Amino acid sequence: AMARGIVRLLDAHDPRYPKTDKHVLFSYTCKDGSEVPADAFRITSLTVILKAFQALRTGAPDHPVQLRRNAERCCASMARYTRRSVQSSPKFMREDGDACDFFTVLCRVTLDERLDVG
Repeated sequence: AMARGIVRLLDAHDPRYPKTDKHVLFSYTCKDGSEVPADAFRITSLTVILKAFQALRTGAPDHPVQLRRNAERCCASMARYTRRSVQSSPKFMREDGDACDFFTVLCRVTLDERLDVG
């Protein structure tokens, strides 16, 4: 379910903006009643998710086929988002080497041969 949700959020988010539009992800309300839009994904957060897929051996033969498919779609969506973010995110939303780290982990996931992240 998480992998499906990430795909929906990433594919709809414009990486030029640090906050997510309310039609994509709901905002939250502070105790004082003010509304705060949800923060968008950062590439470093996507790398953490990707490392978790790897640590959990997502896509192993004993895992449900649907889990593998959702994880593969999620990895592809995260890769697309990272490419878009490299092209258009403002500097303050990026960290040095974040995209390189992401794609390094994505390569490791590919080499594990449990997920087809092509």
